[in-house]
Amino acid sequence: MLIRHLLNNARKFIQTGEIQLKAEPDQKNKKINITITDTGCGIPKDKQEYVFERFTKLDTFTPGNGLGLYLCRLISIKLYATLYIDAHYMQDTRIIFCWADCHF
Repeated sequence: MLIRHLLNNARKFIQTGEIQLKAEPDQKNKKINITITDTGCGIPKDKQEYVFERFTKLDTFTPGNGLGLYLCRLISIKLYATLYIDAHYMQDTRIIFCWADCHF
């Protein structure tokens, strides 16, 4: 459900280009990193943490009520995982879901 929400959110902000879903297992640390990267409009650096707050919309013309990333963050907390925007990624937007409770 979480991944579906993240992909749907990326889809809303991309007119042309692509969305990439990548899963990288880290067996040594028993975690998995799932990244969703899109070539959409991007999220300004000063707004990146703000978008995880309830009812936050950076674009008032895009459909939605501003709960998507907020709900994704809540789900990740319930899973004892982290969800964040990769601030080091210099193109478009990359969101990382890091789940450390994986059994390989």
